[in-house]
Amino acid sequence: MSLRPFLIIGLAALLPLGAAETITARVSQSVAPILESVKPLILKKAPDLTLNISGCPTPASVKAVGGGEAQLGGVTRELKADEKSAFPDLIIVPYARDGLVLVVNAANPVNNLSLQQARDL
Repeated sequence: MSLRPFLIIGLAALLPLGAAETITARVSQSVAPILESVKPLILKKAPDLTLNISGCPTPASVKAVGGGEAQLGGVTRELKADEKSAFPDLIIVPYARDGLVLVVNAANPVNNLSLQQARDL
């Protein structure tokens, strides 16, 4: 079970209830459907909130938040060194890790792959 929906719902707890506010979320394309699915729950807790969600590639999400175009970003990888140095004031809050399974055809002659070799793929 992913923790994403529960932690994203927690976003509503950080907002001043009753305050009319617009939050622009530029999140990776794999995070956008998750945030969209919990948006009704967030808006139930903060009915005066306008939450604009758009999916984009991870670098665009980092740039949008770092450049002030969005208040919330969502990426599916660690930030690269150049992103951290370009936007040193970003607050990074890890909220989940994804599992990955490699599946190959039984006829594939490779039968022993180290974790590092898989990472290098």
